[in-house]
Amino acid sequence: MPDDRAPLARRLGVRRVYILNDDAPCSAGIAADFRRAAQRLGLRVAGSANWVAPRGLAERVRASGADGVFLVGYVLPFGARAITTLRRGLPAATRLIAPDGSFTPDVVRYAGHAAEGLTVSLPGPPLERLLGPGADFVARFSAAIGQQRPPTSSTPPKPPTSYSTRSNDQTAPEPPWCASSLPPASTTGS
Repeated sequence: MPDDRAPLARRLGVRRVYILNDDAPCSAGIAADFRRAAQRLGLRVAGSANWVAPRGLAERVRASGADGVFLVGYVLPFGARAITTLRRGLPAATRLIAPDGSFTPDVVRYAGHAAEGLTVSLPGPPLERLLGPGADFVARFSAAIGQQRPPTSSTPPKPPTSYSTRSNDQTAPEPPWCASSLPPASTTGS
C-alpha cells in the first residue's frame, strides 16, 4: 500500500526526517513504508530509533539535522512521553507527523501542550469530494466552528494540536483542525 504521509511531510516543508517507532510489528511496517516513500520523494532519512526509551532521543534527533519527525506507534504508554521529550529538546519549527493511530484525545491528555502542532494524517477523500452524509457532516462541522467550511492550508494553525486530514490525491490540501475546537462526537448522525 502506498504511504501518503511522505508527500504530506514534503508539503509541510520537511527535507530531513527522523523516523521513530515503538517496534510493534504494525508500527515497524508503517515506518518501513514511510521510509521507502520518503526516499522515493527525495526526502533524506536522517535516522531512526525506538521511542520507548526517550533518554537522549531529542539529542539524537537534533544532532541528525532532521527538520521533521515521523512518529509511529501506540500513544500509550510511551508515545506521549516521546512527544513531550521531543518538544522540550528540539527547535520549535521541527515538524512532528504521525499516522491516524495518533488521532485520539489521549495525545492531548497525556502530552498536553507538547502536542501543539502535531500533524496527524487521516486517509480519506478531500472535503470537496464528499457526498451525502460526508458533505452533510462537513456543513454541520463548519457551522459548529463558525466557518463556511473547515480551513484548508498546508500550514497547521497555532492552537493546541492540529489534526490534518490527508487524501491519496497529492494535490489535495490538508485541513488542519484544532482538537480543542471539535464539537462533541455524535453517533446518532445529528
